Parts: sequence; C-alpha cells; structure tokens
Amino acid sequence: MTTQKKHVVGITDHMFGAPDLEAEVLGDDVEIDFFATIDETLFSPERLARLDALMVWGARLGPKSIAHLSRCRGVVRYGGHPPQSRFGRALIIGWPTSSRMIGVLKGIERKFGPSRVRL
Repeated sequence: MTTQKKHVVGITDHMFGAPDLEAEVLGDDVEIDFFATIDETLFSPERLARLDALMVWGARLGPKSIAHLSRCRGVVRYGGHPPQSRFGRALIIGWPTSSRMIGVLKGIERKFGPSRVRL
C-alpha cells in the first residue's frame, strides 16, 4: 500500500547524492521535488508553483523564482558553507515557518548534533 502524498517540498540542491535524510525526516506523506541544481535559471516555474515548501541548500533565490512560489508557505535555507546563512536559518520573505520544516531541522540536529543547527 502506498501512502498518499499530502504536501510537495522542493529541494534545490544537496551536498551529495539524493536528499535521503530529508525524505526520511519529512515522512511518507511528502512528495519531494529534487531540482538537483544551484542554477536558478533552471528552476521550472511550473515546478516552483506546485511547492508547499522549499528547502534551499546552495542555490540563490531571486525575485524571478520567488514570484512563482504562489502555493509555497515556507522557505528554509540550510547548509553550512559560505556565503550562506547559518545552518537552518529561515529566509524571511513573508511566509510563516512551517512546523514540518522545523521538524526537518530538528531531525538533522538529532543526527549531526546541536552545534550544526541554529533555529
């Protein structure tokens, strides 16, 4: 039996491989749309428009991408390399931070330790 997907979470890119940890933490009822690129020009407007939330690792988001996030309720930047914000820092663009996204960050904190996460 397959679990019906209730939410769509986009992940722009990842340090290496598929975003397996994020998928595990988000759960079976979440469809992950993995863009697998940091090149904002390759983000499809149609894919962005169907997202409930977006997790950003190394990509830069500009007004062009943000304009297509019509359904999106939260954007979280996570990752720890410059010039990005600290691990787990939410981007402030007018959306409330999703409790589901906080759950992802807490799952990452449990796996890698509290020194890697700033909520």
